[in-house]
Order: sequence, then C-alpha cells, then structure tokens
Amino acid sequence: AAGSTAAGTAAGSASSGPGGARGLVMPAPGAAGSWQDKLWQALRSACDCLANGTLAVWHLQRVVAKKRDPLSHILFLDVLCPQGQQLLTEKFWSACLRVISDAFAAAARPSKGGFVRDALMASYSKLVSLLETGFARIQTESRIKGVPPAASPEQLSSLLDTSAPFRDAYLAAALGRMQDVVSAAFPGSSRVLPSPADVQKCIGVLHDELKSAGNSGHLAGLLGSTVGKALRLIAEKAEYMTSAGPELRQVSLGPSSGGGASAAQLRNIALCSQLQEVHRSMLSLLPRLPAPAAAALQGPLDALEGCAIDTVSPIFKSALEVFESHVLAMHQQQWGPTSQSAAASGSAMLPVTDTSSYVNDLANALAVFRSEYMSKFIPAPSPTVPSVGSSLAERAAARLLMLWVRHACLLRPLGEQGKLQLAKDLGELQLVIGQGLYPLDAMGPVNRWVVVSYPCLTPF
Repeated sequence: AAGSTAAGTAAGSASSGPGGARGLVMPAPGAAGSWQDKLWQALRSACDCLANGTLAVWHLQRVVAKKRDPLSHILFLDVLCPQGQQLLTEKFWSACLRVISDAFAAAARPSKGGFVRDALMASYSKLVSLLETGFARIQTESRIKGVPPAASPEQLSSLLDTSAPFRDAYLAAALGRMQDVVSAAFPGSSRVLPSPADVQKCIGVLHDELKSAGNSGHLAGLLGSTVGKALRLIAEKAEYMTSAGPELRQVSLGPSSGGGASAAQLRNIALCSQLQEVHRSMLSLLPRLPAPAAAALQGPLDALEGCAIDTVSPIFKSALEVFESHVLAMHQQQWGPTSQSAAASGSAMLPVTDTSSYVNDLANALAVFRSEYMSKFIPAPSPTVPSVGSSLAERAAARLLMLWVRHACLLRPLGEQGKLQLAKDLGELQLVIGQGLYPLDAMGPVNRWVVVSYPCLTPF
C-alpha cells in the first residue's frame, strides 16, 4: 500500500505541473525549457517509484511464500492471499495502474492539464520510452529461475494503456499532419498532378512519423496503423486523379501510327510513377521497422500498389491485345508441305533464314510500345528495379510466350520445312520479347518452360 501511494504521489506531482499547483497552469515566457526538464524529472521519479515499489512487494511475496506459522504450519502467503485471490504483486500492480491512470486522466483534461497535457501529447513517444524502461527494469531485476517475475510481459500493455488520453491525442495529431501533406500532394483533382517536390515532402513526413516511435515496438505498431491510413488516403485520392474513358484504351502500335501515347495515357503513367515512388520508399523502410509496424503497413502498401496498377493496366491490356493478334496470325501462314499446284506455279515457303511475317509485325509493335509508352515510366521497367511497369511487362511477356506455345501446338499439318521455320520463329520471338518487353533470363520458370516445350510442338 505504501508503494502504491508513493507511485501515485509521484505521478500526481507530474500531472499537477512542475510547481505543484493544480488547475490550468502555463509557463511564463522563456520558462518552458525548465518546466519541461522538471516535468520529465518528475515522470522519471514516478517510474522509479513504481519499479521500486513493485520489486519490494515481489521480495515480500517471496519471503511469505517460504515462511510458515510454527503452530499450524500454514504458509503466510496462503493467509495473505487465500486460494482464488490475487497474489500480492498482482494486487499492488492493479492499485498502481488505477492511481497512474487517474493521474494521467486528470492531466489530460483541457480544464486542468495545461502545460503538462500539451507536453505529454507532443512528446508521447518519450513518455512511452519512460514507461517501457521502468517496466523492463522490473522484469530484469525479478528474473530468478523457478520464481515468477514481478510482472509478466502481458502487463506492459496495461501500463501503457494508462496513458491512453495522450496516446489518442498524439496519434490524432500525427494523422492530421499526414493528411495535410497528402492532401497537398494529391489533391484528388483531375486537373493537377503532384509535383516531384510534393511527393518527396509527403514521403519525408511519413518516414518521420514512423521514426518518431524510436525503439518502442508498441508505439511503432500504432504509428504503423496511422501511417497506413495515410497511405490508403493516397490511394483514394489517386483514384479521383486517374484518367478514364475510351482514350485510355486506344493504343496504336502500327509502324506508321506516329501518334504515340495520348494525354490521358501519359497522365496515368506519370501518376503511376509517383504512386510507385511512395510505395518503393515505404517498402524499403519495412526491414528497419519493428515487426508490428511492418505488419500494419503491409495491407495499405498492397492497396497503394493495386491502385498504381489500376492506373496503367488498361494501357497494357490494350497493347497485349495487339500483340496477341500478331501471334494469332501464325495460323494464316503455310506450314505443311507445298501442294502440287503451288509447286507447279513455282511458289514455295519462305526460306528458313527468314523470319515469318507475323513475328516481324510483333517486333515492330513491341518496339513502338517500348519507345512510346514504357520509356515514359520513371524508372523505366527493368528487372533490376521492382516497379509496377516491370511487373506488368513481365506478365505480358509471359502471356505472349505461353500463347505462342499453345497455338504452335495446333499447327497441322507441319512439314519438315515448317518445323525449321517454327524453330526460327521461336528464337526470334524470344529475342524480340526480351528486348521489347522483359529480359527472358529474368523470368525464370516461364522461359525454361518454353524451351523444354519445343520438342513437344512437332509430331514424331
């Protein structure tokens, strides 16, 4: 009881202000620094008092757990804590949490907190560090083999929950700061795209909020959830800024198209590049964050990546339809032995040294798509830099290769010259897809599957 009262007195002195005056108190001009020092000194004293009291009760509990009444031989601990009731450390801990929670609740009231309330809201991460440090000391000094510790790890969350008023205010302020910078960078208007400076400022604020948690896994998890809300807001704003309509799906890849990407397509590519820059920077930060923060950010980052993919997927889908039409043109070519009439007229199949016309048309379309569309992504799609453009280009390349294999299996009758022509086409197809869409050696299983499938394309 004495330890509980001491802890409550120390916490109460922190909530009453450095001078001990109760009510709304604010420092005189120029005195805020000294008031801050006194406030944090009082809170450190409160944490030390909590640790000392808890350890004293724990030592008392260890003693009474060994001593027996000389006449009845009943353990003193059984007398103090009958079966089914809390142990001494549990009673003391519950009383301390009650006192500390009341003190923090009083300090958080706008009518009474004043300087203390504002200081603890602004520096909540420091308060969490003090509480976690005091709790770690309790666990460290009561760690004895075969003896329950003075406080179990699960009780840390109960201790941190006593500061819930300041925690909620701190997280609300952090969310407000992030919402302001997100709204400035991504206004949600269909007229203006974010500037690179605005995007970098937004990324910087998100990083700073995550880093403010320090080494606290508990606070990092809470801030991770808050930053996740900001990331989802970015995705929501980007949806309103995305161009839509038939213009987005019109892709001209002919040799004489000359028009290139339309204004709507260029806008969506630029927006996609900005979204993937936010995604890339946050994703690179995940390995350095505590596990709770990384887990809280994974879902919002997936949503942001999905939004970036949605902005440009219609472009890739329309381009893929053009590529597939060129591949399907293989069925219009002569693959079997030449007929007697064709032989009489002197016509013959193309020499094996030449590539089929459908492959040449596909190569031209891929070259136009790379120069007019893929080159506009920042960074340009490449297997060395993971990005939305790289992911979509890899899917398109895999789709074309598998489509070619499936339709090549249907080519019948297939003469000897047709088999040689098919082998020539496959080699050229792999070359143009690797140069125009995605390097095949970076695709792994898909490219190996195409290579090993070739012997199955021709009948024995």
